[in-house]
Amino acid sequence: MNAFVNNFLVFIPFFFVISLISPAYSYAQVAEICNNAIDDDGDGLIDLNDNDCNCPIDLPTSLIPNPSFEDQSDCPTGERQLELAIPWQQASPGASADYMHTCGILEHPVVSGRVPLPMPDGDGCVGFRNGKPGNQANIKEYTGACLTEPLEEGTLYTLNMWVGFLNSNTSPEFELTIFGAGDCVGNLPFGGNNTQIGCPLNAGGYEQLGSSFVSGQNEWVNTSITFRPSRDLNVVVIGPNCDPNPFNHYYFFDNLILQKTVEFGEQPSVSGHPCMNNVSLDLVDQNAGETYQWYKDGVAILGEVNADYIIPTSQNDIASYQILVDDGQGVCKISAPYTFEIPEITTSRTVEICDNEPIQLNDQDIVQSGTYSELFTTALNCDSTVITNLIVHPTYDIFLEETICEREVYILGTQILNLEGVYTEFFTSVEGCDSVVTVELEVLESFISVDAQGDKSIRLGEITPIRGVISDPNNAASYMWTSSNISSPICDTCLFQLVQPTETTSYIFSSFDFSGCEIVDSVVIEVLAFYEVFYPTAFSPNGDGVNDFYLPMGTANVSSILHLDIFDRWGNKVYERQNLPLGDEQFGWDGSFRNSPANPGVYVYSSQVEFIDGHIEHFKGDLVLLR
Repeated sequence: MNAFVNNFLVFIPFFFVISLISPAYSYAQVAEICNNAIDDDGDGLIDLNDNDCNCPIDLPTSLIPNPSFEDQSDCPTGERQLELAIPWQQASPGASADYMHTCGILEHPVVSGRVPLPMPDGDGCVGFRNGKPGNQANIKEYTGACLTEPLEEGTLYTLNMWVGFLNSNTSPEFELTIFGAGDCVGNLPFGGNNTQIGCPLNAGGYEQLGSSFVSGQNEWVNTSITFRPSRDLNVVVIGPNCDPNPFNHYYFFDNLILQKTVEFGEQPSVSGHPCMNNVSLDLVDQNAGETYQWYKDGVAILGEVNADYIIPTSQNDIASYQILVDDGQGVCKISAPYTFEIPEITTSRTVEICDNEPIQLNDQDIVQSGTYSELFTTALNCDSTVITNLIVHPTYDIFLEETICEREVYILGTQILNLEGVYTEFFTSVEGCDSVVTVELEVLESFISVDAQGDKSIRLGEITPIRGVISDPNNAASYMWTSSNISSPICDTCLFQLVQPTETTSYIFSSFDFSGCEIVDSVVIEVLAFYEVFYPTAFSPNGDGVNDFYLPMGTANVSSILHLDIFDRWGNKVYERQNLPLGDEQFGWDGSFRNSPANPGVYVYSSQVEFIDGHIEHFKGDLVLLR
């Protein structure tokens, strides 16, 4: 397996077991000497960065089955055939990863570019898409697997894998992300049939375990993600992050090694802090007869052959340090890298102030909105930049000239004003800034007065007068009546009128003078409930023109006799009528039954009446038919 590709050692976090060919550590052939900090073969690659310094690497057994996609049921013939790599499964609904193999296809039919060759391990890999243009930005392809044994809650794990890139336009830098779920059943694929669901977090049951930003161009790049699960997990899904991406971006995976971190080895012991310029690296386990060589970014540091190494105070850029140990018997081991990086701490904040309360930034009083940067030094001597997004809200000093009419009031904050003068009120704006409003108030004198007359209590159905009186009609520009009861008809321009309200009603009489001031008075008519109808106790249908018909009698409070039914003493209905007009004899009972005169005697009536306010009442009783 060819593992040393370019800066591979910067990414692999474990001890390698290396079989040495000579004390000078030249690998494969003597073209490149691997510990002299010189490009001996002129290929632009020095020491451990050169493929000539190649050695077998014993990676731990992956918890992911078929991690290099070598076990297959058939050769792929097109896209979306990941299931040919046993036992891999499509993880995302609709959007499906592609199986690539030298025996089949090596290029996506839509996305331009072939798999970089050789592949890191064997002849198979997987290709996947991160987004699509337009409204398909959530089309993301993920690779999922059921693990050979569960990830244990609280245990530290490392995923080491290779990511393949096409050109910088098709395969820009992206965030490689690993997700986990408790069970395989129901979680692969995630999201059911929703092809626009995006990432596993949108489907439920998943948690994000870790991520790493990876970049490259027409090459394979090794990267690692270390994480600690918060619960036992049996399934992992690997792919891009959850952010929608409206572009055709495409990448490849190979050799996914997932195992407990302790199985990968360890770094040198580190003391000190990069910001303090006192970082010291030490080999933890030392044995007699061993020799040592330190490397920076894969290049030997000449003269640094002890078990410890102090990083120079002049080191300001990011660098990766490792130690190679020769046991004196022709076998060596190389440590996982320690990445030296002076952290640049940047924090952002948003501050809102009022324009009369300046804030100190860079020892200056600032009262203008904008973005400001300040540089500080932490207790560990690290540079810390604070970015302040300053929002300045205005305070207000407002002067108003307002006019009201006599008998009106003006509301200014908590003040109720009806006299001329200058008034001030303090307010707090919605942004929390103090503001002042000053009002110069003028009160217009009214030259008329009005009087609404006719307050009274009436029974339902009665008619009553109301009157509007204006003190000086010559100074009245207009006048009108309005009513609180829209169902009660009213003449809005009559000074005098009769009204018949069906409920207690306020009638407002208002007039405007020529200054535009409105003067108002009102009259209230109280309506008392009155639901009475007179049903005669006897009638004599003998044709003498007196009391020949039976029908109820009422007042103007009745809207309609909904029905009147009359029964004889044996329960026979002798008369029936609906919607009788009140007081109209021709609709009453004429004392006949089946076209013959009914017998004299006692009869029973049942009647239902609707009144003008909509109320319905039921009446029943006895009547006597006389002959």
